[in-house]
Amino acid sequence: MIGFERWIDPRVRQVKVADVQKYLLSHGWVRQPYPKPELLVFAGPKDDYGKPIIQSLPAAENYLDYQQRLIELITAIAVIEDRMAPAVLDDILREPRGAVAS
Repeated sequence: MIGFERWIDPRVRQVKVADVQKYLLSHGWVRQPYPKPELLVFAGPKDDYGKPIIQSLPAAENYLDYQQRLIELITAIAVIEDRMAPAVLDDILREPRGAVAS
């Protein structure tokens, strides 16, 4: 994540996969089956064509692209929810930690 720390909220490094899952599930997103366990896929609100918006995230924080994909996901959620990305990050980090039902 070289260079990103200059403009990306550094709290993004605190976000765990379980935090994102809890946020998405509590906001109406539904986990979708996916054949590869290293990727989590969620269906959310409908797009302009009536199809669910699909978003994904690596299933573990230790994947090399986890931080980049997380930043992209938070940005997408901000656009979908018509909010600023730091507000979405605030809410993700506020989600109570613990086990997530998939």
